[in-house]
Amino acid sequence: LQLVTLIWSLSPLGGLFPVIDHEFLWIGVFFASAWVFTQPGMVKRGAVTLLVMALIVSVIGMLEWKNQQILWARHIPSFFQIGDDAVERILTPQFRDGRYRIASTFSLSLTFAEYLALTTPFLLYFLFRARSIITMAIWAAADLALLIVIFLSTARLGVIGWLTAHGFFIMFWAFKRWRSNKADLIGPALSIAFPTALVLLVVGINTVDAIHNRTIGGGSTSYSDDGRRIQFGMAPPVIARNPFGYGSGQGSGALGYVAPSGLLTVDSYLLTIVLDYGILGFLAYYGVMLTAIINGARA
Repeated sequence: LQLVTLIWSLSPLGGLFPVIDHEFLWIGVFFASAWVFTQPGMVKRGAVTLLVMALIVSVIGMLEWKNQQILWARHIPSFFQIGDDAVERILTPQFRDGRYRIASTFSLSLTFAEYLALTTPFLLYFLFRARSIITMAIWAAADLALLIVIFLSTARLGVIGWLTAHGFFIMFWAFKRWRSNKADLIGPALSIAFPTALVLLVVGINTVDAIHNRTIGGGSTSYSDDGRRIQFGMAPPVIARNPFGYGSGQGSGALGYVAPSGLLTVDSYLLTIVLDYGILGFLAYYGVMLTAIINGARA
């Protein structure tokens, strides 16, 4: 679909480079991973590697927060410096509600927070399999540290990801424990308490400003929310005009939304996929994820 959409792309040559990029970063990595993780012990090693990297980039993020700027921003040799707008945006300190937004080694605070959120289920796996109080305490401390670092990024999606990981992991773990051991009290207690905890979280999000602002948003994040609402309002006629997509990286040009900073942008993964690769691409891309979730739940 990526290759086919180049035929009617707004800029076939401009769309070719993202496709080549994705062939290596998405498709190449996918097939390499599919082969690597069939080897005995590699899944666990992969999980440990993810967590070690999460720890390293989190430490870098904390040092960056203390520095209030990317650590190497002022230490780039003159012969490596380039006048590129994207590089300038990465090196320029970003703030939200007066709080510095850490990005660590990532180009965006949001991407950094997403990575930490995606590593959370692996951390929970080791936490729930811990056999000693000390090991359990170490994993629990690491889990709390991830949340703190995500807070320092001020990326709401990271917080939502962290909460979602805990909710679904504990729910599946409790249900599995209840099924495997009928005499156990912990499994049924957690399974029954889960809906109550979910209700309390929803109430907290809607009544406590601190929780609301860090999940749904508020304050300066309203600008970001307004931008997404405008983009979703603009999208239907653009999608209807070409339901087969506008080509890799061409969705922002087709939509025509310009941020207050003057940047032509699409701030939603959902819109990006459907604008670039059309309705079929949208179903294929998210269908892969949905299939993995269903198969994982069955297993």
